[in-house]
Amino acid sequence: MDPRQAQASLDEVRTREQQIADVVARDGTPWWYLGGIAAAFLAVTVSSDLDDLWGAGWIGLVLDYAVPVAGIAGIGGLAMALHRSLGVRPRRYSGRVLRGMVWLGAAFLVVYIGLGTALRLAEVSWDSTISGVAAVLVFLGGSLALRRNAGTESAPHRPRVD
Repeated sequence: MDPRQAQASLDEVRTREQQIADVVARDGTPWWYLGGIAAAFLAVTVSSDLDDLWGAGWIGLVLDYAVPVAGIAGIGGLAMALHRSLGVRPRRYSGRVLRGMVWLGAAFLVVYIGLGTALRLAEVSWDSTISGVAAVLVFLGGSLALRRNAGTESAPHRPRVD
């Protein structure tokens, strides 16, 4: 095999890996996973506001510790279920998908922390819940945008016949 054929073969392997990563990015996030993460996060944010209202006694311990731990455990369980349900797993995601996930995470945190801080400083009641709902909407909208972006850019590749 000459160097050009070897390079062409390596390029074909990279192209196929990219296609698998794009398919997983597009099809690998089912509605139950996104909805479950959103619900778990909202439960944690609502528990924070309820703790501000009813934080005395044993209910305060439940709202301070048990609900957040259950939320994190639920998200971990959803991640494990998603991992098991994927029929095809990429070895690595494309740079485009990774950048999208990083930007989505950053936007989520900026909205949740920024809006929550502003609402708390303004002494708005249910500040954590309001900022949590806004952050979840950013998460769901960004996930949909990532999915659509991966779907439009992963057109089927047809091998060249020479």
